[in-house]
Amino acid sequence: MSTTNTTGIGTSGDHALYAPGRKIYAKKIDGQFRRIKLGIQLFTLAVYYLLPFVRWNRGLNEPSQAVLVDFEHSRFYFFFIEIWPQEVYYVTGLLILAGHMREQVCLYMCPWPRIQAALTDEYALNVTYRFDRGEPRESLKHAAALRAQGALAGDCIDCGQCVAVCPTGVDIRQGASLGCIQCGLCIDACDAVMSKVDRPSRLIAYETEMNIERRQCGKASIYRPIRVRTVTYALLILVIGGFMSFTLATRSDVRLSLLHDRNPLTVKLKDGSVRNAYTARLSNMTAETRRFTLDVSGLKGAEVEVVGAEPDAQGHIMIETGPDQTREARVLVTIRGLRAGASQLPVIFTARAIDGRSAMMTVKDVFVWP
Repeated sequence: MSTTNTTGIGTSGDHALYAPGRKIYAKKIDGQFRRIKLGIQLFTLAVYYLLPFVRWNRGLNEPSQAVLVDFEHSRFYFFFIEIWPQEVYYVTGLLILAGHMREQVCLYMCPWPRIQAALTDEYALNVTYRFDRGEPRESLKHAAALRAQGALAGDCIDCGQCVAVCPTGVDIRQGASLGCIQCGLCIDACDAVMSKVDRPSRLIAYETEMNIERRQCGKASIYRPIRVRTVTYALLILVIGGFMSFTLATRSDVRLSLLHDRNPLTVKLKDGSVRNAYTARLSNMTAETRRFTLDVSGLKGAEVEVVGAEPDAQGHIMIETGPDQTREARVLVTIRGLRAGASQLPVIFTARAIDGRSAMMTVKDVFVWP
């Protein structure tokens, strides 16, 4: 007997893979963290809407928009930087479609909560409900009556505003959650309620579980923002960011890649010579036509032929690549005579620009002997 899953829940056997989707309508709240978030949103939206009107001169017949995603030619332009499809690793973020997945992205797709759980320690400040102050929860009137009698009553009046403003619907009073994005909106909501009921603010705050436990034992709170872990993380960020910036700033505007024929790897000709075939791919990332010489070294006495290209007077094979294009050339390398003692011989392909601009690329491969 089969049943149809109409709830939108992924299932595996009798177990659901994730919670059923539910609409979350976060309540608007004003406060310190809300204003910080609003300021960042206004800035990023201004960048988003104004960048299309910023121009950048890249030369004749080239797009003049400063930031442009060119789907037709598979290019991403960012001022003086041009990113090709094979350089997608430079793009550090992914665009998620105009809010279709909403909080499901934070709960199931976003890697940050998992990373945060691995990086945090007992001194890490996270959005935390101070249960040493908030418990036991009582209604406002009941809490006032208990305090009048000298009985214990927590500051939390169970109003639920912290849940109402949360973008992912997390109840922070239940402890740490993967759905918490550390936005601090629950702090603003709780502070607003505390001011109305004449109780101290920051019942929810950036705090550590260790400090809550210390206060329960009558000990002072400990804050250590600078420690081995934070210094190590800061250094790693600087090193990785510096490395990426260096490679981006020093990358060449031409590329050479090589693909060895796989079927067959090697061919023995009638005269006893051996031939290997390769596909050389030259990428010209500039706005003008470039000419390159292609040389093969490492194989003594090897004969090199590029299909469709004739050598110049000096015997150099010339390959011309158009602006912002990739040119593929089929290269045939032939060795005459027997070579004993090795089934693979190292070979180096070198491409040099001849337009006066220093550009040299080398790729290593092997010549397969039968």
